[in-house]
Amino acid sequence: LNDGQYVVKEASMSKLLSTKMADSVIYDALQLLGGYGYMEEYPLARLLRDSRLGPIGGGTSEILKEIIAKMI
Repeated sequence: LNDGQYVVKEASMSKLLSTKMADSVIYDALQLLGGYGYMEEYPLARLLRDSRLGPIGGGTSEILKEIIAKMI
């Protein structure tokens, strides 16, 4: 970043992968806890809410895929 390199493709790929992984991990944890995962007493409820912002903030997954496709 500091040496003037254009890293939009790498940043887009990183964000897309990290949001997909977060969704997958949180979904698996929710499957383990069942209904308890939605209860505010468990940290998973907060993680579940927060993870829904990932694919939206900083560009939707569809936009990121478009950026990556154009730069390949």
